[in-house]
Amino acid sequence: MTTNLRIDSTTSHRSIRVFLSAPILALPIVSFVGLIAAPVASAGTTILSGDSNLGNGIDGSGGTPITPGNSRWFNNILGAGTSVKIQIEATAATESAAAINNYYNSLPGVTSSFFSGTIAPADLAGVNLFISMLPNNDYTAGEISALSGFLNGGGTLLLCGDASQNFSASNGRLNAALAALGSSMRLGTASLDPGINTTTNIVADPLNAGVSSFTYAFTDDIVGGGHPLLRTVNGSGALPFVAMQDPSTLLGDYNHNGVVDAPDYVVWRKGLGTIYTQTDYDVWRAHFGQTAGSGAGTIANASVPEPGTALPLLIGIFAMCSHSTRKAARPPSDLSRLIKVKEARLNLAPVHRHQPVLGNLRIEQRDGLIRRVVSHDRIGMVTDELG
Repeated sequence: MTTNLRIDSTTSHRSIRVFLSAPILALPIVSFVGLIAAPVASAGTTILSGDSNLGNGIDGSGGTPITPGNSRWFNNILGAGTSVKIQIEATAATESAAAINNYYNSLPGVTSSFFSGTIAPADLAGVNLFISMLPNNDYTAGEISALSGFLNGGGTLLLCGDASQNFSASNGRLNAALAALGSSMRLGTASLDPGINTTTNIVADPLNAGVSSFTYAFTDDIVGGGHPLLRTVNGSGALPFVAMQDPSTLLGDYNHNGVVDAPDYVVWRKGLGTIYTQTDYDVWRAHFGQTAGSGAGTIANASVPEPGTALPLLIGIFAMCSHSTRKAARPPSDLSRLIKVKEARLNLAPVHRHQPVLGNLRIEQRDGLIRRVVSHDRIGMVTDELG
């Protein structure tokens, strides 16, 4: 999906033509209070890791230093559970998987075992924690159904990928499974921190209780929704490489700022076809307007845009943009008569670099072209490159 904007010099007034290869987000203009049906939330917890070597820090295998935080973390994610199954298909993570298996079997009353073959509901009966690492094959519809039932029953699912530089196929299978399970978390494409690393960037969360440091190896980042748990060392930007989702997690918050809003759409649109799918748009739309702790399904004072029928977001932004010495922008009712689905022509004052638009949005012009729209929030900045 691309959006090309250029200054049209064929008319007497400064204007912008917006050419759309596909319709994009509309700017909410009219507010209303309503309910949006949200995807069915599971009762369990899904944890995603960009590294499959999480277990090495338990016993020092693979030349990794023994780090108490690793064993404590695995103890935390099992909680009061007593049954663990580990599925591993790639040989690269066998030492890590063995360390995890041995650790759980060392705990009083806990049983852990390896699993191979096709996942069926009977295989997950009585299991509290199921770990799937570096799959060599796509998850079948039946396996997705079994995992969904496992989560709905309150189970914890840990999915482990690895640095996409070496494991892009396995990561792609995990991302497809996450989408099918209704999760917005995804493994990214930033292969980070080659070698062995120990991070102290531990996010405050009950699953991290008692964890002050954690050892990991070459990893991918986690993007999309979800609550970050572990972040990489500062040298690689302290990016999340382990994250989780449970019923309390805000779905659709792709930039992790605590609200599902237009900047999350920008993140989704940029990753569409690589990291995100249409399903992720549906998740965002279902939760549009929600904030952390607002509860699933209730949307207050927010209209939810339809990508195929609503006015483009940028059109709404530019239409409201006017130089202080020029006539104010036309009201939405007049604007609608100017817009066609595939091409829009909007009369604008000359656009100045860094000119504010709608309070927390601005547009930037470079070499005669509108290059980007920048959205600021309390956490940071989202930039939608247009040129």
